[in-house]
Amino acid sequence: VGADSAPLAVTVTPAGATDKEVTFSSSDETKATVNDKGVVHGVAAGNAVITATLKSDNTITATRNVTVA
Repeated sequence: VGADSAPLAVTVTPAGATDKEVTFSSSDETKATVNDKGVVHGVAAGNAVITATLKSDNTITATRNVTVA
């Protein structure tokens, strides 16, 4: 991710899961932010970890490392 935006793709499994809503967060919003749709926006050079968390069970998460150049 540069000074632009990029969407994250999230797949909740199993396919028949009734709750597929997730929330997103950034470990360092001075480097990268993420909106409620999973679109990451680079803010400044550096690294951040974007976390997607299942709304109905906050123990279920997935992470993605992003680098802003």
